[in-house]
Amino acid sequence: MKSLADIVCEVGAYALEGFEFVRDGLTVASDKVHGPPSRAHRRVFEWMSKKQLTLEALQELADEGRLPAKLREDVEKAGGIGALNRHVTGQQLCEALRDIAVERWGLLAQAVLGHWGIYATRDFGEIVFALVNNEVLSKQPTDSIRDFDRVFDFDRAFAGAYRIQLNRKP
Repeated sequence: MKSLADIVCEVGAYALEGFEFVRDGLTVASDKVHGPPSRAHRRVFEWMSKKQLTLEALQELADEGRLPAKLREDVEKAGGIGALNRHVTGQQLCEALRDIAVERWGLLAQAVLGHWGIYATRDFGEIVFALVNNEVLSKQPTDSIRDFDRVFDFDRAFAGAYRIQLNRKP
């Protein structure tokens, strides 16, 4: 499996920090859509990460009866393999990334993303699909790069989204 740095070099259009931002944003988006993962979810995901397995590969092992007993128990506690799918749509991811950027960098959000080569929501999709194509992430059959097209306008989203909170004395 290629390292993230190798994928960044291969794509050549975006900085490593942009890839890390999108990857980290997936967790935030997933938690926003599905709620935080349970302990059982986390243990299964950690095991899958160590073994570099997808949900499909986990399902195959389960079908063949080759899951370790403790892991099988955690899968059941998590609600089954289907409940481990914490997929988010391209639109949901883009909206979460927008919110994270505004929260982290305020009025500088667009400048930071631009410094990494990210100028539109399609760029988030290009990063996601580079990770999918290199088997770092998986996708649903209905997922498409077009899901990231024009989700929001960067100029409008970042110029007007940040509000300075004033603490006024009563």
